[in-house]
Amino acid sequence: TRAPARPPPLGVPANARGLPPGSVPPSGLVLDEHQQRVVDWRAGWAVCAAAAGSGKTHTIVERAASLLNDGVTPEAICVLAYNTSAADLVRQRVSLRVGPTGRRIQAFTFHAWCYALLRNWFPTDPRFQHGHLLGGRDGPHPLKVAIPILEELKLDLEWGAALRCAERVAELLAPIDEVAVCRAMGWGLEADGKPSIAVFARAEPYARFCTAFAQRKQEKSLIDFTDMLCDVARCIAWRPQLPHVQALTTMYDHVMVDEGQDASMPRMLIARWLGQGAKSLLVVGDLRQAISRFAGARPEIFEDLATTQGVTLLTLPVNRRSSQRIVEASNEIAHGRSWNLGGDCVAREGAPEGDPVRVWKTLDPSSEARDVITDIQRRVVAGLPLEVAGIPSYAVLARTNAMLVDLE
Repeated sequence: TRAPARPPPLGVPANARGLPPGSVPPSGLVLDEHQQRVVDWRAGWAVCAAAAGSGKTHTIVERAASLLNDGVTPEAICVLAYNTSAADLVRQRVSLRVGPTGRRIQAFTFHAWCYALLRNWFPTDPRFQHGHLLGGRDGPHPLKVAIPILEELKLDLEWGAALRCAERVAELLAPIDEVAVCRAMGWGLEADGKPSIAVFARAEPYARFCTAFAQRKQEKSLIDFTDMLCDVARCIAWRPQLPHVQALTTMYDHVMVDEGQDASMPRMLIARWLGQGAKSLLVVGDLRQAISRFAGARPEIFEDLATTQGVTLLTLPVNRRSSQRIVEASNEIAHGRSWNLGGDCVAREGAPEGDPVRVWKTLDPSSEARDVITDIQRRVVAGLPLEVAGIPSYAVLARTNAMLVDLE
């Protein structure tokens, strides 16, 4: 299957030109020394540990503007974001910063970038044609494929859980079996790397579904969002010698990846491959905000990159969003942990002291729910009502709905 070395619309067109060096006006906002170091980064691989509220997006935008000010061709700058809103925000803010030229930078989600690439690599493949994207605007919903499979195989699985498992297993880029299911779902394996009898029994129906789901998509020429990532990642992992795969390493001069702590295996594999021939690869993220493992994130991949020999660790430690006590509380939780990448955070100069914060630890979600209820009871007994004039006095924020179910 033949493809051009630089498949449009990705990469740098032959006639593309950058702005004259020195033509980008200076920003009206002052950067701190940490942000300035990231903006000035030009060569090699770097991981930027960016604290919450540290101006991460602003720093990425300013780095893009600085590169354009150096005369770098806009299409030679690639920003890969976790979701569409983040990619759009970077593109819009660079455009506001430097003018219409800024919209030419390659700001994509990983999925959009892979889909554009695949449609140019394999233009005759019916999976990549209009109307064949599972869950897309004009494609069938995944449950229309999943439910018939569950019925045919007589599997007593909730369809949402089955589809999540299929997505996680695919991202391992490994053959589908019970071991792959356990690895993908975080179910315990024995010392020899194999599941126990009980865990095997739990994984077996999921493995059957994942296998049938992959086969059904192939038969019906369907592709889902995970396939976009995995098809490109498999080409890189299994066929790196192919000319069009090699061409990816020379597609961009500077690659930036946002939300690195939420990267899955295919995402990080793609980013590292693009960075091989680029002048710089910058991966921005914060292990302290790694809460998306249930959605396929592998924060340990980000941590491994940060500790790889030759990779420079940059930091954005100043939290401009929170009070001093909030920052102190977060440091109390994270201090001394291996995932406290970049060290403790600091509050911005002049940040308010804020209200007192109490931090405590629990063994599991049920214990956490009981502790929260006990704390609310203690406050009610002390005279603080559940609501005042119909307005609730308490709010509980949780990472997942399952935690809120326990609480309710």
